[in-house]
Amino acid sequence: MPPRPERILFAVRLERKTEVLIEDSFLTIVGTTRPAMGYHISVLGPAIIAHQDAFDQGIQRASTLLKDYLPLYTVLNTIGTFRDGDISTPYLGIADPSPYIALHNDLLETFAEAVTPESEQFRAWTIDQYMPHVTLGLGLSEAEMREFTQRTQSIKLNVGFISSTLSLLRQRQGSVWENDLELPLQSETGES
Repeated sequence: MPPRPERILFAVRLERKTEVLIEDSFLTIVGTTRPAMGYHISVLGPAIIAHQDAFDQGIQRASTLLKDYLPLYTVLNTIGTFRDGDISTPYLGIADPSPYIALHNDLLETFAEAVTPESEQFRAWTIDQYMPHVTLGLGLSEAEMREFTQRTQSIKLNVGFISSTLSLLRQRQGSVWENDLELPLQSETGES
């Protein structure tokens, strides 16, 4: 079997106090999980590095590009579900996804020659139908989803936080996701 290619993910990681609030609100529900890398909002990926040189050049361009982005003010305020046949993935939605979509599109253009989706399904989820969110669980059955819906129907969210960095996470063959690089966004004073 050939070695599995290195995977990357550009993500906004949630501050710890926001993670604790999510954990306290949702982790007691069957099927919900906390990702090993912590709660996050994927901006580009997961994807496979197709061309290392192009990827390294993309990192340099992204570092410059991100200096034009103000810190991301995010409000998590909805509970939603992605459905794929009999399997469901609950998530927390973002009040205004437009800054994330703009950043996603810029990174997609920057890394167009460098990375590729793992499969056509991943292409659909992470590129064609990109919707920023915080995943609460993966692959919930119909029964688990019914319990999740019942237990969350009265939860009202309005959780805000500010992110001033974009994290590059890597998963090398046989390893867990690791934080590789923090790319700063512009400070509110115009400095990064």
